[in-house]
Amino acid sequence: MTFLPIAERELRVASRKRGTYWGRLVPAALALIVWCGVELLSSTAFVGMVGAGKFQFGVFMMLAFLYACAVGLFVTSDALSEEKREGTLGLLFLTDLRGYDVIAGKLVSHSIPAFYGLIAAFPMMAIPLLSGGLTGGEFWRTMLMLANTMFLSLSAGLLVSSVSRNAMRAMNGTLLLLLGLIFGCPLVDLALAGWNSTKSVAIFSLASPWYVLGNVNAYKLKDFWLSLGLEHVVAWSFLGLACLGVPRAWQEKSRSGAGPRKPALARWRYSSAAARRALLDRQPIFWLAARDRSPGRLIWALTILIAVAYYWSMAKFAEPMMAIFVFGPLMGVINFVLTVWMISQACRFFFDGRRNGALELILVTPVTPEEIIAGQWTALKRVIIGPTVALTAVYMAGGLLESLAMNNPLARAGVTNFGPAHIEVTNLIAGGITRIANLMAAGWFGMWLGLTERKAPTAIIKTFCYVIAIPALVIGFLRVAPLFALLATSGRYAWWISTAIYVALTVAKDVGFIFVAKANLSAHFRETVALDGRRAVQFKPRMLATNLQPPPLPGQPPVIR
Repeated sequence: MTFLPIAERELRVASRKRGTYWGRLVPAALALIVWCGVELLSSTAFVGMVGAGKFQFGVFMMLAFLYACAVGLFVTSDALSEEKREGTLGLLFLTDLRGYDVIAGKLVSHSIPAFYGLIAAFPMMAIPLLSGGLTGGEFWRTMLMLANTMFLSLSAGLLVSSVSRNAMRAMNGTLLLLLGLIFGCPLVDLALAGWNSTKSVAIFSLASPWYVLGNVNAYKLKDFWLSLGLEHVVAWSFLGLACLGVPRAWQEKSRSGAGPRKPALARWRYSSAAARRALLDRQPIFWLAARDRSPGRLIWALTILIAVAYYWSMAKFAEPMMAIFVFGPLMGVINFVLTVWMISQACRFFFDGRRNGALELILVTPVTPEEIIAGQWTALKRVIIGPTVALTAVYMAGGLLESLAMNNPLARAGVTNFGPAHIEVTNLIAGGITRIANLMAAGWFGMWLGLTERKAPTAIIKTFCYVIAIPALVIGFLRVAPLFALLATSGRYAWWISTAIYVALTVAKDVGFIFVAKANLSAHFRETVALDGRRAVQFKPRMLATNLQPPPLPGQPPVIR
């Protein structure tokens, strides 16, 4: 028998796919565009003080690190659970294949495009070496760190997917596992040190990719290699557990052995039977899309937890700005999680309904496509957007209180027209507006792609890239580039003008996505469901020429007109 036959087959199939070659060209082109923008920014006086090469490499390193961490969430988290839902995973184990054959095949088939995308960006990341401020050792340590982080992310996705059947649970489990590795391990060390960063000792942090990222500059070179090796061991451990678990976890489990807590859990997740029956009579699609109330209630619980922790940190730390430094990145992570959650919820309902035929059955009833779309959007607002608005309001209120209470060092120095207080207030307001606008656009566009795409992970990835990631890079450059020019001319109003440009462009982008998604859903909903996601193509009949003559008989010359 051939060694790793599924991996060999996937490699042969990938070599003949057109997308494999586009997967190298498109990331390289995007990296080139990003490098051009960063090069323009690095020509400013502010970046000149830091070092152009260091600044360019830092931007590329953070973008590549985020890409490497998110690969497992979007690529491998549904690799095995999809096979379980389709019933094809059990067929593989009717042969003499082993668990490691299946895991190796899935790892190879799903990691090739992602790995090509990372490798294609490496030449652009090497250009800052020519600008100075960066050593060759730091560059190669960063490349090794990024490849190792991607391997860890892919392995985590396969591990969670091997024990999951539902796609949403697989993505949520992968997200929690990655967040625990990246941010949870350093937080445990910080908690053991009494929340004093000067006394914190790296113990659990050694297994965190974030800790490896912070030590690529050879500040703690011994810890870098130790942490890199430990991260590699954790990745192989995930693959080993997946190989052991996938042959035993592909069968459909019986649910008859539920304990006495099931009714209470059902009431917490689905409300009471009377409330569900009343909602079914009034809004059947909303009842179908929002039966599970647990995501919204988890976000409400997170909102309360963030509010308590935020105001506790304000009382705990002597400097009010410390709470902003701690909770600012934390809110960024939570915003990313809620955005991915919103996109997955928006895509999954229409995708699953089209795949299992539920949407076709609903369209046979008197329910119209407009009512289906309105019910799904109402469910998204109740489950995710409503609690997210409350969470954003809590964070903005805490930030505003801190900005009003903190001492302004520039004001004590006599500078009254430009200080961190008004910058913080402006950032909070702009961030709240753009966050809600991005969520709404991601929800509407995710509904449309969930209806048209053949695979749910593809719909989620495209929605995130088109609505969030790519516009964020473009709009961020369009905001930062005028800022430095305005600081040189009219520094008093530079930040206000730059923030107004950022908010206006973001809201205009989101309005455009919402308009396109609404128009497509309203005009093509029924035909897209009937054609299984494919758009109907209107063919125009070709008019035959009127001067056609019959072919000549044998022995007669052709008639030339």
